Amino acid sequence: MIQTESGWVCSCPVVCCKHAHVIEISKRMREAVQEEVPKTIIKQVDLTKYKRCKSPNVVKQGIRRLKRGPVQGYKCKDCNKRFTHNLGFEKKHVAPEQITQAVDLLFSGLSSRKVAKSLEMTGFKISCKTVQNWGKEYAEIMERFADTIKPQVGEAWRTDELYLKIKGNRKYLFAMLDSETRF
Repeated sequence: MIQTESGWVCSCPVVCCKHAHVIEISKRMREAVQEEVPKTIIKQVDLTKYKRCKSPNVVKQGIRRLKRGPVQGYKCKDCNKRFTHNLGFEKKHVAPEQITQAVDLLFSGLSSRKVAKSLEMTGFKISCKTVQNWGKEYAEIMERFADTIKPQVGEAWRTDELYLKIKGNRKYLFAMLDSETRF
């Protein structure tokens, strides 16, 4: 591949070379990612305000003793509501550690029945349907979050092509990998 004034040129006998297309695509992708990187910032959660009435008049009020352990309680002075901060695990009656362990095992390739069985061995009885529901719920949350992340990429990319046959039609699959970050 040689870069000229008119673009990339390859020594292939084919007039419209696939190698040149891969380089052009990777350049456009790299430029798009580098434009988006400064815009991607994870928002910090403000724990000093009650999320329903947005009041900053929040005070600590007692500790709730649950099966999963003690949880700090809070009270909003404006609307007199009591609440706890359980970010990402609101309205769940199970410890966040157990939910994350179940979701991690599920995403590692175990079936929901095997995940439920392994959690039962640790003393936590849960149905396989609950594990499936958690997997679906947290997969949607992670998908929304992952779509906002733009990786830092370098200047050098490695490409590979793969010939596939889909329903009898030959297709190309181009795989690209950043040399530095392996993204």
